[in-house]
Amino acid sequence: VHGGPILEYSLLTDMKVLVLVDGSSHSHKAFERATQLITRNDEIVICHACQYHDLFVQESVAAGSLWELGYVDPEAHLQQKKAIEDRGAAICQKYNEICTQMGFQNFKTKVLTTTDAKSECVKLADDLGVDVIFVGQRGLGTISSFFLGSFSNYILTHANCSVMVVK
Repeated sequence: VHGGPILEYSLLTDMKVLVLVDGSSHSHKAFERATQLITRNDEIVICHACQYHDLFVQESVAAGSLWELGYVDPEAHLQQKKAIEDRGAAICQKYNEICTQMGFQNFKTKVLTTTDAKSECVKLADDLGVDVIFVGQRGLGTISSFFLGSFSNYILTHANCSVMVVK
């Protein structure tokens, strides 16, 4: 380096990190970045937040008036919720296997099932006392914001710890 100090890039140590995954390529890149920056002995929590609708709100409401409410059969609602949870569990299992293969010693996966995934992820980070949240710039949402997804933007603005948004 000519005329200036050499900056060394060092790994974060003694960290507890939360990586939010949803099956998208952006969330996988967030996972990859987290694993590049922490040591094999640091604690990593991989979380998939499964969001589902309340029992009395139909999915078709999004296409119509926001004031329209419909009735959803409780059994169909439970089946939908279970399918969402199963998908989340499969995503977490994939990352469980990857962490094992990479030699991480202190990791766990968590599936959150909620009607408000954004705020539950922030609450989880607080409850766990994480140092950093890693989140993909965009996820699997059908409507994307201009530069930053609404989920990652919420995490960035509401988390009480550092947040790394990964492109």
